[in-house]
Amino acid sequence: MARPIVRESAQVTGLGVVSAAGSDLETFWGAILSGRPTTTVVPALHDSMIRLGHAVPDGDLDDTVDISVRSRADRFIQLAIAAARKAFEDAGLSEDEVSDLRTAVVIGNSLGGVSTMEVLDRTVRDEGERFVSPLTLPAAINNMAAGYIAMELGCHGPAYVVSTACASSTDALGLAMKLIRSGECDLVIAGGTEAALTAPVTAAFHRMGAIDRSVRAPGGGSRAFASDRSGFTLGEAAAILVVESATSAARRGARTYAEITGYAATNDAYHVTSPEPEGQWYRQAIVGAVADAGIGLHQLDYWNLHGTGTVMNDAVETKVVNSLVGEKVPVSTTKPVTGHCLGAAGAVEAVVALLSILHEAIPPNGNGLDLDPALNPIDLVTIPRTGRVNYAMSSSLGFGGHNAAVVFAKTERTRP
Repeated sequence: MARPIVRESAQVTGLGVVSAAGSDLETFWGAILSGRPTTTVVPALHDSMIRLGHAVPDGDLDDTVDISVRSRADRFIQLAIAAARKAFEDAGLSEDEVSDLRTAVVIGNSLGGVSTMEVLDRTVRDEGERFVSPLTLPAAINNMAAGYIAMELGCHGPAYVVSTACASSTDALGLAMKLIRSGECDLVIAGGTEAALTAPVTAAFHRMGAIDRSVRAPGGGSRAFASDRSGFTLGEAAAILVVESATSAARRGARTYAEITGYAATNDAYHVTSPEPEGQWYRQAIVGAVADAGIGLHQLDYWNLHGTGTVMNDAVETKVVNSLVGEKVPVSTTKPVTGHCLGAAGAVEAVVALLSILHEAIPPNGNGLDLDPALNPIDLVTIPRTGRVNYAMSSSLGFGGHNAAVVFAKTERTRP
């Protein structure tokens, strides 16, 4: 007789974040609630038209990333290791508990080691091929974010990198949930990382018209959903969640932040960069994630939007939000605070959603700006709100038509 299938629940038992908004949870949450952007002058952009970005202070990596790794791995890998170690510690894990085949690593990343590839290009042009480091490719290819975390923590289960542009780490969290639900894994180190504050990357976004060109001084930020919005400010970050089966968490006596209860992904199949104007496939991702969570749309207490601040994205998102929940669910985007962290954005914003549940507070729209009256009406939060948050959702869109959303739910084991 076939064994009955018992669907495990996917509990989040640890969080780690490394970002311009803070590299510990308390500082990060304080910055998110403030709504104030964290832009600084980025030395790597000194010759660029865009010189500001949301950069992680170098000192934030000193205690978590070994100097030998920093000398041979691209920055996106270093950020991932730092966030993973923080999440690992937050979850109260030991390496003995993750060393078997039932612990996986799933990381979202978009661009890989762009800094390393730029050094490679300069070296070949200016010095010649014989001066190229043999460690160049392992330092740069994006699967190494998962590979390095597995090596650092001793995880012997599957190790994946998901690359769906700016939806990458939302999809990574969805895959982590599925690995737990299916019973394939007991524990997944999941999240996202990106370090693309480089002159070529900012130039490419600038030429695309996606960068907010009005931000000219440190502390300025994008103006998502505002009438004068003109794009995003670029950020770097890593955010990692320890996702664990309820059985494993109970066995360890672990406290949880929440359960991942829903996930869905779709594709517009429309355009390489622009979302489908009516948002019909983004809408389906939202409907699917909420249905997967087993709740109704109006049971959501907070929805963290993608909110890039581009004219098209914000118009499509507000159209979808209005069509699904009107003005009955509080929404905001935190990208003006953290910057747009590309492949890491979904994981960073998942941490925001989880801390919203934990602290029973809804963060404001970054920069605290009012909604453009020309957009569809939504309940855009402009100052922090307090109140019980039972269900929170984070959604992402990415170049190539990618749409994804994850839903989190408070549980009886949620941390006090």
